[in-house]
Amino acid sequence: MSKYKVTVVIVNYNKEPYISQCIESVINQSLQPIEIIIVDDGSTDNSGIISSRYAAAHPHVRYLTQENKGVSSARNKGLSYAQGEYVAFLDADDYVSTDAYERLYKAAVQSDADTAIGNFECFNEYRTWHLAYMKKVFAKGLPAVRHISTHKELHLTPSASNKLFKKDLLIQHSISFDEDLHVGEDLLFTQKSLYCSRKTVVENSDVLYYRVNDNEMTLSKNSTLSFFKQLVMVQQKLKSLYGTLNERSLLHEIEKRQAEFFFNSLFTKGPKLPKNHLNELLDISSSFLDTLVHREVTSSLDSKSQLLTQMIVQRDYEEFMNLMFSFCKDESINEVFLEEGLFYSSLAKTFPRYKQYLEVKHVEVEQRIEVIELKDGQLTLGGYAFIKGLSAQGMQKDLLFKYRGKEKAVSLQQDLRTDVSYLFSHNQIDYQDAGFKTISLNVLDFLKQGEWQVYIRLTVNDVTVEEPIKVMLAQLRNRTKAHVVNNIEIKTAFNTRSQMTISLKKVSMLEKLKSFAVQVKRDVRYDASFLKAKDYHTFLAILLYRMFRLF
Repeated sequence: MSKYKVTVVIVNYNKEPYISQCIESVINQSLQPIEIIIVDDGSTDNSGIISSRYAAAHPHVRYLTQENKGVSSARNKGLSYAQGEYVAFLDADDYVSTDAYERLYKAAVQSDADTAIGNFECFNEYRTWHLAYMKKVFAKGLPAVRHISTHKELHLTPSASNKLFKKDLLIQHSISFDEDLHVGEDLLFTQKSLYCSRKTVVENSDVLYYRVNDNEMTLSKNSTLSFFKQLVMVQQKLKSLYGTLNERSLLHEIEKRQAEFFFNSLFTKGPKLPKNHLNELLDISSSFLDTLVHREVTSSLDSKSQLLTQMIVQRDYEEFMNLMFSFCKDESINEVFLEEGLFYSSLAKTFPRYKQYLEVKHVEVEQRIEVIELKDGQLTLGGYAFIKGLSAQGMQKDLLFKYRGKEKAVSLQQDLRTDVSYLFSHNQIDYQDAGFKTISLNVLDFLKQGEWQVYIRLTVNDVTVEEPIKVMLAQLRNRTKAHVVNNIEIKTAFNTRSQMTISLKKVSMLEKLKSFAVQVKRDVRYDASFLKAKDYHTFLAILLYRMFRLF
């Protein structure tokens, strides 16, 4: 039996300002007993001294040192000394919540899982945020216990720091960090661990707080050819891994993710490289494409990435270099234009011979409902909507209702919104006609009984784009509560994507009374919440409002 429930391997390299917070967050874990192994990877600041003091003061803290060899080597060294049933990895500038390892450990033990995954929160000195792609990992309806071979969303969490790994699993399958990798070392480690794991349990809570330090200079942040060579090496090793496992079909999801990352990196880092490096960058990019088992994943990328793909395939160095310089010039690369009923990226004007690859088949609609209310049968609605990358000048907007093949539309009047151009394109694209004036519509007169889906329809040069109306803010959705008018119940509903439907249904007197009772119960529960919180001023204000509203 293991001496510790969990071993946490903390890797440190010159993290003096943060390492105390990191170590303290693990020492103060609610889970006990827990082992802490700090591996100093050749630090030149005082972080090593700080670490050694913690080791001297706490018998369950061990301090190890080595010459600077990189995070993979340091993690492997810590792993070789680990005595815990499960192992976790932590960087010295991050920290964990007080019950992080208790949550993950209990979830793993209760499910008899070899690996456990938690969520994490990114932060810097200005703000905190969650990564959008992690929502797919924790989406409603998914089971807690999964396997990466049947749940492709597990490919979206490459970090080793928001997970627990059973020590026996790592030993049995000889899993360790690849010391040749300095970019993507987490990805290769987690891919093999999650595949070899019998079960992976997912715990939907923040266990890790990940520091985003923009001033730190690492290989992944630098614009160098070495960075791109490392990405190719990662892909080659992933291909080899899944080949050994006879599971190359599973590479589809991870190759899609890696291809998107590679091309995004080309656009952000490529323009910063010296001109004489671009020829070699083209060769490296070609090598990356050659590693892909599922080459078709590039067809799902955006138009500019598909343009780049064709330039790489055709070894078009001159145009490749021109494209890199286009990004240096801060041009409106994301702008689109309409020609003969088709949308194209603005890049088609600069690179006409590649026009066929630059058709934008799915334009994005940006919309925001800022005013909405449903009361006494009147629907009030206002906000803005536009097609991303396309000037909103002269764009017709309609509010559209659909039910069983029937459509009802009402025109929306333009409303000047100079702020939208600044917010979404820094005034490079004209969105000032994106707004529409607040409309008030009697739905009883306009719609028949049924469940109507509500859309915004945008029309430009006889080309239409439709998008379901989305009401993102709960406080706005709360202004559309169900009510009964003339024996017709009017009710709105919002799905998981905040898309709106409005239904009209004839009700009996009994149903009408039930609806009224539900409304009263909801109001009483809301009012009582202020009493429970001892917020007597707010409670009294609401009570007076309800009394005088009758008059």
